[in-house]
Amino acid sequence: MQTKRPVLSVIIPVYNEADTIQIVVDRVRNMGWTDIEIIIVDDGSTDGSAELLKGTLSKLVDKILFQPR
Repeated sequence: MQTKRPVLSVIIPVYNEADTIQIVVDRVRNMGWTDIEIIIVDDGSTDGSAELLKGTLSKLVDKILFQPR
């Protein structure tokens, strides 16, 4: 059985964007696409972005990648 792949992948790079990342994720999710995956790449944030991504945002996106500081 084949797994259905998303039609659209959105990759969001993040570096110290704790104040805006929730807004960006919400806007992408509300674009109207049904077959979408959201991937966030945190590039070693030091402002709490990583903690936010590991917490509430982890349930709203498909994949989160963390780069070392």
